Amino acid sequence: MKNLMRTKNIMNRNLILVAVGLAMSMGCLSAAVEDAPPAEVKKTASSIDRAELEKRFQAVMTGAVFRGQWSLIENGEVGESKPDSYQIQKVSKVSEDVWLIHARIKFGKTDVVLPVPVHVNWAGDTPVIAVTDVGFPGIGTYTARVVVYDNLYAGTWTGAGYGGVMSGVIVRGKSTTKE
Repeated sequence: MKNLMRTKNIMNRNLILVAVGLAMSMGCLSAAVEDAPPAEVKKTASSIDRAELEKRFQAVMTGAVFRGQWSLIENGEVGESKPDSYQIQKVSKVSEDVWLIHARIKFGKTDVVLPVPVHVNWAGDTPVIAVTDVGFPGIGTYTARVVVYDNLYAGTWTGAGYGGVMSGVIVRGKSTTKE
């Protein structure tokens, strides 16, 4: 019974991390500049101002689907990979580094959109989504860091007594998540 509850909590965590990351973000700079002229693609982080980076981040995240896998870390070892999929409906800036990610979470009979406040920090031109000890009623409290670059995402997460890693690709133009 304890293992069943742990598995259920982990599955719920994965659903929440889509919003965090999460859910869960991103390859946002590469995807956002696909329609830009080649000169725009070659700009370095130092030549792109924060407002432009944030505009690209918002454009790429809105309507994005993260598809990948997650694994538990147990006894210092990475466990078996399990599939992950998160749909980000929209992203909006709330304040200096706080953003609101509206993520669709679909699991079994549950299908909801949750607005999750996250911090977006920048490592040069690379967004890092961060949440620390964020509580979700009935699900648990989680901490996560997710890096987004070149249509890929990778991150770490911890919950009450367990944690893991996740990674995958960012797909644009898909409207549903896999259960």
